[in-house]
Amino acid sequence: MGDINIAIWQANEVGQTVKTIIELGYAPRLEKSTGTHIANIDFVAFEEDSEAGCMGLEEMCQRYRDGRLQMIVIPIQNYIAQSMFVTESIARGVDANVFFLASRIESNTFTEEQLYSFLTPLMQAKYLPYLEFHIADHCNLNCKACEHYSGLVHEEIFTNYEKFERDLHRLHEFIDDIGYIRILGGEPLLNPEITKYIKLIKDLYPKAAHVVVTNGLKLLSMPDEFYDVVRETNTYIWMSYYPPVQNKRDAIEAKLREKGVEYGISELNTEFTMKQVLKPMEGLGHFYHCMQAHCNNLYDGKIAACFLPFTTKYFNAEFAQNLPEDGALDLYEEAMSTERIQRHLFTPFERCRYCSDHSVPVPWEVMQVPSVLSDWVRE
Repeated sequence: MGDINIAIWQANEVGQTVKTIIELGYAPRLEKSTGTHIANIDFVAFEEDSEAGCMGLEEMCQRYRDGRLQMIVIPIQNYIAQSMFVTESIARGVDANVFFLASRIESNTFTEEQLYSFLTPLMQAKYLPYLEFHIADHCNLNCKACEHYSGLVHEEIFTNYEKFERDLHRLHEFIDDIGYIRILGGEPLLNPEITKYIKLIKDLYPKAAHVVVTNGLKLLSMPDEFYDVVRETNTYIWMSYYPPVQNKRDAIEAKLREKGVEYGISELNTEFTMKQVLKPMEGLGHFYHCMQAHCNNLYDGKIAACFLPFTTKYFNAEFAQNLPEDGALDLYEEAMSTERIQRHLFTPFERCRYCSDHSVPVPWEVMQVPSVLSDWVRE
């Protein structure tokens, strides 16, 4: 078949190990079975890093366009910014079919079968670098410009646990490994069944990093059972830090340390960004540069590249608007497949036209009551 050149995403320890496995294990078997010779392996990062031996994204894409690069390998454990790397490459003309996922490295030894199958086409890989889901749509803080529109949810809206359990098992049929899972809201600590969700994702996706994202207002009053489950499942608590919690921060940190759980706290949020618009933008190219386009969200048996297909309904109902609520894929549709899910998550949708590619900073505030359009939409 001839010679091919490969680029590996990130020259860190995992990337270096993947290179060694390809050189010593995968490459000889590929050449023996197909006649394809791997001539050269380089590393790539978003920006060129000569010290680390990485070319930049632009150089990689140019090599691909010139016919000097035939395969791009993403180590499964390099999940941070993984999807952004793929979409930024696609935006520069790289075909999605040249991306391959390197298997998770859990041992120093590999069977023959594992070496032959060490690289899987990304669009066929049963893996997502990231997944998030709501367990409460409503919130106890109700920030202005919250893109989940939590402040517009005027009653308690909890996810149905039994249905969610079925939905996650359905997803697991096609995606059996995830890098990073976040439990969100609204405010997830409002859901009295939160420990069930924590245990469920630990059981189905034990190799993932598990995180509960909270505004912290309820951390001091959560029962011991919550902290026991968080600790036993190695779940991480991430507190988005807002002004109403400033006078409680020390007490919250003392509580988290006392309970022996891993946690992190953001910088104080004194500013939000607003990018929602009512006049649709031309084209959908900005999807490939959007951070939110990598926030794969599971909601009511459907999956989407971000949460807006599921939360826009609250904005539409509040202000009698008709923003598109498209972009979600029903996991129970016939002929569902891993590849269909993967390609869907890398495809822009109509709702994207109502997110500007230029966000505007706004001071953090609690929304007005009753709410007004200017709380949510930029001029």
